Amino acid sequence: MTDPTVASGPDDVTCANCGKTFPWHEAYNQRDTPGSYAHNPPGHGDFRPRAFCPHCGFLVAEWDIDRRADRDQWRWYGPNAEANQDKPFPPDPDSLWGRDVPTSARSITEEESLDLPRVRELLEESERDQQRREEEKARQLAPDDLDGHCERGFLHLKEDELDDAIAEFNGCLEGRIDYAPAHRGLGWAHYL
Repeated sequence: MTDPTVASGPDDVTCANCGKTFPWHEAYNQRDTPGSYAHNPPGHGDFRPRAFCPHCGFLVAEWDIDRRADRDQWRWYGPNAEANQDKPFPPDPDSLWGRDVPTSARSITEEESLDLPRVRELLEESERDQQRREEEKARQLAPDDLDGHCERGFLHLKEDELDDAIAEFNGCLEGRIDYAPAHRGLGWAHYL
């Protein structure tokens, strides 16, 4: 995160809540906001992107949709408009930027901030899970360890690595043509 004692860049924004600056790539963002369907035009569901300060979790900007005024754009949230006059808004909500807020930690429409300890905990947990999956995929397996190869195939499926998954399942079938988990895995791979 940005050290508040370091000079900020020309495009860095300031959080009106804590007064610290940050670039958008450090912000927390959520594309969908639970409960926003009640405030959105018909057909938009919970689509209401929001950008939060990485230092205190306060809402800095949110997507503004108004079909009558033909408006579909970012707007500053509350006092952030004054604190960030002439500063750029976050990138397009359909592009990848910032840190995604885990689904179970998203703020609802009426909330002005994130539960940062929970968000950070969930992101760290996700990172550890990813690391475990990578270690499992790299682990050496005996050629006749059909269960191990099949498990690895399903790990590849989970990561959308279809070619690697198919190779693992086919390897299992070379060892034993009637190995049901490998057939099931191939079925899923071809379905996806």
